[in-house]
Amino acid sequence: MNISKAKYLIPFLFFFAIAVSYAQNSQFSGNTREVCEQLIKESIEETNANNYAAAMKKLGQAELIAEQNQWSDLLIDIYLDMGNVFLYLSDSGQALDYYRKSLNITEHTADPKRSSARPLANIALLYQTEGKHREASNYNSKAYEMVKNDKKSSLRKHIACNMASNYLKTGQVQKAFDILNETQEEVEDVQVNFLWNLNYAKALLADKQIEKAQNLAERLYAELDLGDQKDYGSKCHVCIVEIISQIYTELNETDKAIDYAKDALLHSVELKDKADILQELSTLYQKKGDLIRALQYKDSLLMTKDSISVRNSKGQYEANKVKLGLQESQNEFKSKEKQQSTERIIFILLILLSVVLFFSIYRGLKNRMYRQQQQVLVKNLELEKEKKEHLLAEEQLKNEIADKNRELSAKAIYLSGRNELIQDIITSLENHNKITGDKETAQQINIIRNFLRTDDHQDDFVYHFESVNPNFLKRLKELHPQLTSNDIRFLCYIFMNLSLKEISMFLNITYNACEKRNRRIKEKMNLDKETSLYDYVLQIGG
Repeated sequence: MNISKAKYLIPFLFFFAIAVSYAQNSQFSGNTREVCEQLIKESIEETNANNYAAAMKKLGQAELIAEQNQWSDLLIDIYLDMGNVFLYLSDSGQALDYYRKSLNITEHTADPKRSSARPLANIALLYQTEGKHREASNYNSKAYEMVKNDKKSSLRKHIACNMASNYLKTGQVQKAFDILNETQEEVEDVQVNFLWNLNYAKALLADKQIEKAQNLAERLYAELDLGDQKDYGSKCHVCIVEIISQIYTELNETDKAIDYAKDALLHSVELKDKADILQELSTLYQKKGDLIRALQYKDSLLMTKDSISVRNSKGQYEANKVKLGLQESQNEFKSKEKQQSTERIIFILLILLSVVLFFSIYRGLKNRMYRQQQQVLVKNLELEKEKKEHLLAEEQLKNEIADKNRELSAKAIYLSGRNELIQDIITSLENHNKITGDKETAQQINIIRNFLRTDDHQDDFVYHFESVNPNFLKRLKELHPQLTSNDIRFLCYIFMNLSLKEISMFLNITYNACEKRNRRIKEKMNLDKETSLYDYVLQIGG
């Protein structure tokens, strides 16, 4: 396209560039499923780092995106994670509300039963944490019913562990064994397998199978390695040493029980776990008769409980702060959505304007191009006409050359036939007994033999051949400058498609001599023996 045409497209390109800029600034790709999933992932990282406000902000944004697109599966995860945040902040009521919201959404999924298992399990765990074991057992049973047929499910085995833990806390040891034995198959989740063994050791201890409990607990202690799960690994370490401490308490080995309890205290992170271990240490020292240390640990227990109260109060404050931050975040997100909606309208208007402008320019250019195409078509027709006339003239010239070559060929054949006839007459006369030795007859035979001198005829033939086929002789001399005039004359006869016999008669030489000349010329031209000399000269003449 030339400059005069391109200048008409500059306004269209300008408007299109503005439209693209609006599209980029509006972040139309910001509400994709990938973005929503990334926000959920980042919120989990913030939660693990105890940045609850930041976690809830990201979850709030993810919630609005999932609601707009009706992604029920993601909303289930979002509300569960929100409930977990409030559970960490000791706001059980708010956590329960989000767990129930997650449970309600499962009705709109493709597999309501299976998708409801996790919300039910979370509600059960919340009740279990609050000591409401009856409610916990009820929800655990519902959750397990949803996934009990999936033998390889990590969720199924995890729910069974929670059920066993709840049974043990209410003294239902046999029920704990039943559910654990029902889910003893290994699953891919290492943590879940570890948790199952941990609960089985607790069940053995509760059933007074001390030796089996000790062997299992010490094996788990020796094999404890959960890779990069450092936080979970530390918590599991505390759980194991607590069980071992309780086992040695049952075996009346108080000193070993105290050592393991101190180990648990050293690795514990949660204040509630610290409080339980301090209570156990106070009891152990009291059993040992060391009342001073028993009182010291009792004092530490009271201080820890005070810390728990302070943390719960602070947690309520943090929970309120998180709620406020969540509301502000969602309001900000909605405002941004409204702004993006306005930008979308502007973008659409710009696109429409660009389209109208484009078609206006396109129509003008199309008319101009049509006129130019008509002019080009006329010129092409004229060129085509000239080309056809040139081809016709060239074809006519070729036909004339072919006619002259045929005349030359016919003349050459005639001369060779004439020479062959004369030679036959001479041979017949020379072989006749009656006239052999007759001087007068011999003189007449010499006169006849003079007619076989074809040099003049040959020169005349080459002269006419060169006038008809100048390009052939020119190319032949260029490609093979070593050829003599006799060689070139011989190749002219070959080009005229004369046979070696005809050529030998025309040149007044024997057939064998003609064959030798044919081979010699091939060698001069560096051609293979198998190569046809006629085919080769035809290529040169073409």
